[in-house]
Amino acid sequence: MVDHLFQEPISAFVEQKLREASSKAEQLTPPQLEGSDISATLEKIATFEFKVASLKFDQRKGKRRTEKQRRRDYGREIIVDVDIIDVTIPFDGWPKSFHLAP
Repeated sequence: MVDHLFQEPISAFVEQKLREASSKAEQLTPPQLEGSDISATLEKIATFEFKVASLKFDQRKGKRRTEKQRRRDYGREIIVDVDIIDVTIPFDGWPKSFHLAP
């Protein structure tokens, strides 16, 4: 699976969250609408908080491995060793925020 960073516009994300909140508000029952805690209920529906992801560069690490891959060399198929480094970069926050473009 290939994911690309910062591909979804933040405006589309905000519109999605507004539609979700509106849908939840429309699903409230008459007793909930007439209750004394309606403001708390609506506040809970309208509130969406997330912590923007931030990278922790000082804790990144990588592990080297060698993998055999098939290649074509002048029409002949050969197997070569390919060095690959698997890199892990830890972060704090909400992972989906990496996909949102400002």
